[in-house]
Amino acid sequence: MISFFIDTCTSFVTIALLKDNKLINQKNIVSNRDLSNNLFEYIEQLFKEVAILPKDVKRIYVSIGPGSFTGVRIGLTIAKTYAYSLDIKLVPISSLEIMSSTLEGDSISIIDARRGYVFAGGYNNLNNFFKDSYIELETLRRMYPDIRYISVDTFDFDVVKPNIDIEKIVNNHAEEGINPSLVNPNYLKITEAEANLNNGNI
Repeated sequence: MISFFIDTCTSFVTIALLKDNKLINQKNIVSNRDLSNNLFEYIEQLFKEVAILPKDVKRIYVSIGPGSFTGVRIGLTIAKTYAYSLDIKLVPISSLEIMSSTLEGDSISIIDARRGYVFAGGYNNLNNFFKDSYIELETLRRMYPDIRYISVDTFDFDVVKPNIDIEKIVNNHAEEGINPSLVNPNYLKITEAEANLNNGNI
């Protein structure tokens, strides 16, 4: 079975193809403002390099956030459109869980949410022990002062840069899959524009 994996939630974008849950091609892309235009070219290359046709895909694994609002939307839109056209299921996965596959044992994945806050989730071999949250970084550090942190972002303390294990992630969710209409982004936090609207500021 051919599977397609896509994670666009951070500045480190990953797309991959797997056959029977074994990785056969992967591309890591540093995100920029042209991601929405260039990503399709990278996806096309991904398939061509291993002589696989898009119609051969039977399952799609997609990161649903948290992370960049734009990045989450781009990846999820591509995955849902693709799944609808092929009439196949989507497997939604937390971006923080995906990052956690970098390490064995306890770790906390964090994404800079600005203004002293982060998106954070604690995992041990993909098992969640600290629910994905939007939390003040200082509070998180007081709660878990000695744990290993994983992030693509830079902080004033040491973090491990992600080196995700796609096979591990896919095998952990191999029996899952839902109708693409049921898959929604997990932003954990509303946008500033939405907050202003709710508060009557605009």
